[in-house]
Amino acid sequence: MGVLLFTVGQVLATSIVLGALKRNGVITWNSKAVHNDVLRTVLDTSVETGEEISVRFERLYHAVMDKSEK
Repeated sequence: MGVLLFTVGQVLATSIVLGALKRNGVITWNSKAVHNDVLRTVLDTSVETGEEISVRFERLYHAVMDKSEK
């Protein structure tokens, strides 16, 4: 169970980092470079999910910082 939880955590962290990097234009994501359809779908989904999570974290950060300034 510990190995599975560790693996899921690492995949989630990697997805968030890749999503944040893609969102800020540091990396580009070319899904057509992955030839396996299943793997391409999984990677696309994880990067898009990571990108959305990073957007939500950024919004939360700005909301907290705006409230602390008032």
